[in-house]
Amino acid sequence: MRMMKGFTLIELMIAIALGLIVIAGAISFYVLTISGSTNTIKSAQLNYDLGVAMTLMANDIKRSGYWGGAISGADSALNPFMAATERVKVLDSGQCVLYTYDASGDDSDSNGDDVETDEYYGFKLDSGTIRMRLTGATTADCSDGSWASSEIIDGDLINITALTFVPTYSCLNITNSASTIQATTSECTTAGDSIVEIRQVTITLTGQLVGDSSVSETLSETVMIRNNRIL
Repeated sequence: MRMMKGFTLIELMIAIALGLIVIAGAISFYVLTISGSTNTIKSAQLNYDLGVAMTLMANDIKRSGYWGGAISGADSALNPFMAATERVKVLDSGQCVLYTYDASGDDSDSNGDDVETDEYYGFKLDSGTIRMRLTGATTADCSDGSWASSEIIDGDLINITALTFVPTYSCLNITNSASTIQATTSECTTAGDSIVEIRQVTITLTGQLVGDSSVSETLSETVMIRNNRIL
């Protein structure tokens, strides 16, 4: 009889097993690649959204104390937006910042020196999101005034787990030109000399995806307030 040539059953089983191992490895690599790409996209989106919120807060806080009446010959020490009840305040264990500035860009308020109710601003952490203040009457109470009912980020997608504001002050005695800038955690005081108070606020923001709490990002930025306080 003619000899029959081919693979034995054992050889076929070994070949099938090796093929299955190769296919399983390829599938695992594909799943890991897709998973890694998805996490990268999620992280990038979270970082972008937090960055937008951070930029909005930083740019607005920088305007604190701006006064349209600070024209040539004006006494900056009389700036109504630097009064004790109008200056930058960090409250609620650092989770809220309040401040004022002349939104109209001039000194045309009702009596020339008042801060209007729509010139009180702020940001605060509220139930896992960031809210912006629209109106108010003081910078001493974060429950005062009206706050935007909608978040500045999408609360359905991002949960804000931490938001803190930390102010620092640098005091420069301009009466004594030899005096150096001294940093302090409290506002500057004056004892007859003219003092320039340079103000900064460090913002730290942490958020995570609502659908995947393992994707989390933390951003931090120190804001230099453009308008110095004159004492």
